[in-house]
Amino acid sequence: MKHIKLFEQFLNEARVANKWNIESHHIGKLQKTAKFDSQSKMPFSLISRLEGGVNPTDKNIVKDFVDSDHVVLQFFPEEDPRNDSMWGVASKKDIQTIEKLMKDKWGLELIDPMLLKGKQHCAEDTCSLSYYLIFGIQ
Repeated sequence: MKHIKLFEQFLNEARVANKWNIESHHIGKLQKTAKFDSQSKMPFSLISRLEGGVNPTDKNIVKDFVDSDHVVLQFFPEEDPRNDSMWGVASKKDIQTIEKLMKDKWGLELIDPMLLKGKQHCAEDTCSLSYYLIFGIQ
């Protein structure tokens, strides 16, 4: 019984990661309404917990922004030559598109620092370099 309560608490903490109650499926649905410049249909993913989705070496970079006052979106920049990942990549124009969508939908803007650069991670024969966009209310 104790394990069930801990699991329920964990789920609730993951679900309410920010004060706007924005969840991963909301970001996915929002991206489906957009036409991105890159080939990826959904180049951005929500980071709602440090324990899920953030590489260990990037945790210190984003730890101060994964909270109720910010929304953190992870992406792989098309312009960075160190990104040979199979993940969907985002162009500069895609960043402008998601910025407009976030403002129109929730009134959120990129804050300072608006962009955090992770560290390159390599596994087998591919490497990826995550960047993070930080949204909030100015």
